[in-house]
Amino acid sequence: AEMIRQLMIFGRQQPAGRYGSFDLAQVVENTVDICRKTFDRKIALRAEIAPELPLALGDPTQVQQVLLNLCLNARDALEGVERNACHIRVRAGVRAAGETSGRWLCVEVEDNGCGMDEATRERIFEPFFTTKEVGKGTGLGLATVYAIVRDHQGRVECHSVPGEGTTFGVLLPLGEQNSELESQSQEAIPRGRETVLIIDDDRGPRQSMAHLMR
Repeated sequence: AEMIRQLMIFGRQQPAGRYGSFDLAQVVENTVDICRKTFDRKIALRAEIAPELPLALGDPTQVQQVLLNLCLNARDALEGVERNACHIRVRAGVRAAGETSGRWLCVEVEDNGCGMDEATRERIFEPFFTTKEVGKGTGLGLATVYAIVRDHQGRVECHSVPGEGTTFGVLLPLGEQNSELESQSQEAIPRGRETVLIIDDDRGPRQSMAHLMR
């Protein structure tokens, strides 16, 4: 089911997200919190968020999926790195988007893992392309990242050096900068009186999931 859902996103067969202004800083903090509680404790995870970060424009749930996919990719790249030397940094700030005009929100996910050569970098966003062993990946994680960011009218950057690590950068429009995405928003979510019960013996993921669903 997860594979089909990601394929539908990549092929634009899934309905557009509910776009609007949202707090990117909170999404980054929630993502790092989830990873910190579930990744191997040898990995040092750190969030570096610029003060008074402006609102982003888009679907916060899809953007969180982008960040989770990038963090999972970074975690896998750290296999084989000396224990207590592994790190993943998630940075969020505002910067100019190269040749494009205006300011954009930028989130970078950096690791000091195995890195990639140029031939691998050229194919990382292809569906089903993976360097992982059979059974350890579908090759859809980065393809889904690309598709979601594309639909947010943003951009994904990648800088990697073999043996030194990789940095992915995601550029997203500012909340007040682009109204076209908001016009694509779906109708309001139907509300009812149902109850959702979340069960997990770990308090952190339990609270994060409850916060996400609310």
